[in-house]
Amino acid sequence: NLYPKFASPWASSPCRPQDIDFHVPSEYLTNIHIRDK
Repeated sequence: NLYPKFASPWASSPCRPQDIDFHVPSEYLTNIHIRDK
């Protein structure tokens, strides 16, 4: 994939990191740790 952050021709900014659908290791998923605090 040459353009992983490309949203669309009419988008004014690239995709946000949380909107990109990629599998990441659980160590990088910090939302669970933040929610438990």
